[in-house]
Amino acid sequence: MIKKYISLVVLVLVVSGCQQSGGELTTDKSEKSGTIGEAQPFEEIGRSETLEGAFGHSWLFAHDMNFNTLGRAKIMVLDGAAENSKYRGAIDADQFATFQQPSKRNHLLVAETFYSNDSWGKRTNELTIYNHDMLKVEDEVLLTDNNRAQSATENGSFQLTHDEKFVLIYTFTPATGVAFVDLGSRKLVNQTDIPSCTLIHPRGQRGFASLCEDGSMVAFDLSKTRQITEKHQNKQFNDIGKKAMFMKFVKS
Repeated sequence: MIKKYISLVVLVLVVSGCQQSGGELTTDKSEKSGTIGEAQPFEEIGRSETLEGAFGHSWLFAHDMNFNTLGRAKIMVLDGAAENSKYRGAIDADQFATFQQPSKRNHLLVAETFYSNDSWGKRTNELTIYNHDMLKVEDEVLLTDNNRAQSATENGSFQLTHDEKFVLIYTFTPATGVAFVDLGSRKLVNQTDIPSCTLIHPRGQRGFASLCEDGSMVAFDLSKTRQITEKHQNKQFNDIGKKAMFMKFVKS
């Protein structure tokens, strides 16, 4: 009875604030100003915008890890110089994803992980290739061993070779390794173990190096046929017991 009484009072108050005009209920304010209660045009459904030619020097990509809901993270496109709305678009980047923007290709690359039941179930690791201008998925490359390393984002866990022919993805099972994806064929073409070593540091046109737990470094070269042609292991150059080795790095 109380709920019915409250509903009746609300209805009376709403009706009392309106007047009859031409067979329709309109508020006094809408009649005077023509704004309140005025019908708005429907937004077109299915419309897609393009960012082709719109990227400027002030535009940037911001990685929203979304730690509260890792399965709904994203890479946002922002215009840092915009006076009002800085947001320009976004792409998905789930479960501790990593991101790269090639300089020689019109693509955006995301290494990410999905589960069949949202946060649990069958795991799928993949490289997702987005169109740079449309921010739409163009292709995906499955990592068949589902071994992509999942951790707080590290630059060294997802890199391009300097010639941008290969994508290098850090793997962890917990044995450490690197998976190679050929961007030309868009296929997983090779993998290698880097035992006791960690992360990926591009070197040369088509190679990479990793820092190891004993203070040494291991380096690999890749051939045009997608095979590892050379492996170099140098002597210890850093005494880990006396001088810490950090995982962060910068390009020189």
